[in-house]
Amino acid sequence: MPVHFSDLNDKHSTSMSDSTEHKTQSLFSREEVNAILAQGYPSDAEIERFPLGHILKEIPLVNDRYGMQIDRDTKQRTKPGHIQRVMSGANLILAEKHQELVPKLKDKEYEGQNKHFREALIDIMEGHHDAKGFLQIDASEWPVFFRLCALYHDIGKHIIHERHPHTGWHLIRDVHQEDVERNLYPCLLDVSYDQWEHVRAKGLNARQKRLIALFESVIRFHDLFGVLSTGEGSLPVMVDLIRLTGTSVEDAQELFSVLMLLNLADLYGSVHEIEPYKVEAFYQDWRLLCDTIKKAKGKRAEFFKLLLDTAQDVECTINRIKRLAKEETSDDWKRNIDEKVEEILQGAVLGGLHTFCTNFALFCKLDYGLAFKRQIFECAKKENLDVTRPLAKVIWLLAQLERQYGDLCKRGDGTWRRLGVELAGLTRKSQGHANLDKPTIGNTLSQLLLKTEEKGKEWAIGECTVWFLEE
Repeated sequence: MPVHFSDLNDKHSTSMSDSTEHKTQSLFSREEVNAILAQGYPSDAEIERFPLGHILKEIPLVNDRYGMQIDRDTKQRTKPGHIQRVMSGANLILAEKHQELVPKLKDKEYEGQNKHFREALIDIMEGHHDAKGFLQIDASEWPVFFRLCALYHDIGKHIIHERHPHTGWHLIRDVHQEDVERNLYPCLLDVSYDQWEHVRAKGLNARQKRLIALFESVIRFHDLFGVLSTGEGSLPVMVDLIRLTGTSVEDAQELFSVLMLLNLADLYGSVHEIEPYKVEAFYQDWRLLCDTIKKAKGKRAEFFKLLLDTAQDVECTINRIKRLAKEETSDDWKRNIDEKVEEILQGAVLGGLHTFCTNFALFCKLDYGLAFKRQIFECAKKENLDVTRPLAKVIWLLAQLERQYGDLCKRGDGTWRRLGVELAGLTRKSQGHANLDKPTIGNTLSQLLLKTEEKGKEWAIGECTVWFLEE
């Protein structure tokens, strides 16, 4: 949880320019920001008076599912988009009495989602999971802090959808650093805009530094619980949440808890119905991380070792593949997946199961892995194939990637190295075709893999690239 604002005190100026002063005076106060967000996502007119509001307003131009969407019946942009639903989910999480929650979205499409979400919140906020028990943030500060995390977590989508968390972190830390320091952080820390320069000149206290570090980490790593739950990520990817020099157990557990709760809100804004097994995956990963960092006493190297030992276990490996296969899959296929993964995996790796599990745990990110799985499963559905065939092709691909790149997981000195795999090439669309019915590269490849035993395999592996995750 690195703090990248240590030179704030050296960079402060005694006065602001007229334009900056005018801009600051037009911003909503922290109390106004919280009141607006408590009612949902701001209007276009309101968002312009939020820190970095002009950037937030432009995100739907890059991702049209982000803002208001077109309603099928009225053909107008009146249907809540992703960020509107995320903010609704965040406010449900912040509700004081979760047993009394009622569906708050009028669209009947989301009534089932609210039901499952309500049940999940009762369990996690008031049941045995007790995520709020790890929060160090004062109870009076928690609502506005969490709403600001929900508001800004996708700011990287201003530039690009893919890998937007890392992009958003750089936007806040580097590209718009001055704007963030003058306007966003005063709002985050409950310091009036006109007093901020004075506070910054004196130096930020430990609480203020911790809140900024926590906020920056949430922006940078907010997708990690998501990729764990889909099987695209493995446990060692979470090592990035811990500083190289280690951290306090309490700070780490707080970060895990905020990230997990934000991912619940993000999930609420991403799918039509939140299924219980999905929420349970969040719970399991969160509990495991909190227990493991405690065992590691906040030390990064020990945290990595413990997570790797868990991830390399055969049962954990099989469960990860099941998560990937079952994500966004019909119920009838889900039941068959549970029965078939182990058998198919044994056939794909032959006698190399131990080696596969050892190295696959270090394939920490499978970027676009879910997109490829969804694509080949959809192709199989259209061809009326049994789930066994697309599942076998997905597992074959994972086994082949490990066979080809697994040696990279271990350095010459015997230490481990984490890898990322880019699978976007497997889902590429064809370029230059005005006719939308033309076959895409991704669908053509999926159909080829499903129809034959050998053809398409070399092409598929050739579309994948690998990179190192290490600093």
